[in-house]
Amino acid sequence: MALESKAFELLACPCPHHGKLVQTGDGLRSLCCATHFDVIDGIPVLMLPEAKTGETR
Repeated sequence: MALESKAFELLACPCPHHGKLVQTGDGLRSLCCATHFDVIDGIPVLMLPEAKTGETR
């Protein structure tokens, strides 16, 4: 899973802190709150109710 770099630079965590996201092997992880977001068919699912909080992957 590799997002285009220009599009990836625009992404931020949807939490109130809007932290930076880093790519993991199977999704994205927020550096500010350690929330994990899945990427399905190349599209990041950046909805907090769908996220896995506090997981480290």
